[in-house]
Amino acid sequence: MKKIFNFKNCIIMGIYSNIMFILFIIICLFYYDIYGNSGIASTPFEIIAFTVETLGFILMAISIFGIILIVRQRMIMKILMAIYLVVEVVIMFADFGFLSPGNWYNGYSKVLIILHAIFSATVCLSYMSLDYKKIPFQIIVGIASCIMLAGMFCIIFNIRIYASVLTNSVAYLFLYVAMIIQLNLEILQVDCYGDKANVVEYKSSFFD
Repeated sequence: MKKIFNFKNCIIMGIYSNIMFILFIIICLFYYDIYGNSGIASTPFEIIAFTVETLGFILMAISIFGIILIVRQRMIMKILMAIYLVVEVVIMFADFGFLSPGNWYNGYSKVLIILHAIFSATVCLSYMSLDYKKIPFQIIVGIASCIMLAGMFCIIFNIRIYASVLTNSVAYLFLYVAMIIQLNLEILQVDCYGDKANVVEYKSSFFD
């Protein structure tokens, strides 16, 4: 009987989570465009926006912790994914006023935006350890990482850090959809607990 909670389902959760983040930021952009200069608060608008964001983080957490529990080894990737989850939560909460991090945080900081883009791309590149022998998979990981690095260009337009977060969401949406396609075509094969077929192949690899 096919497992309900497996690697493919974790990736699908990741797709939904990033769709939620994209919707959240688009909603916020409309909100600030309509109410930003007026000082008028729209409670229903805010409830919708932050409900979408909360769902995004819940799905993101399920996706990441699911991958951490299911996939064999890949400790560096797992650690980076967990740190990425924490970083994104802190950034989004700080940028929208749920946290008061003090003077060290500035949503327009060029250094912060650049570091965020580089860190995000590094996390994305760690996905290569899932199947480093498959060139098609390495290509989509490389493209997603480049999209994340493009988030640095936010500094040219003096846009806040959440624009870089939006870039990440687009990159991960591309990556996860491409991964689902490759999983369906059996191009990508990830050895998970309970899947004995790929254990031998993985143990003979550089990442053992």
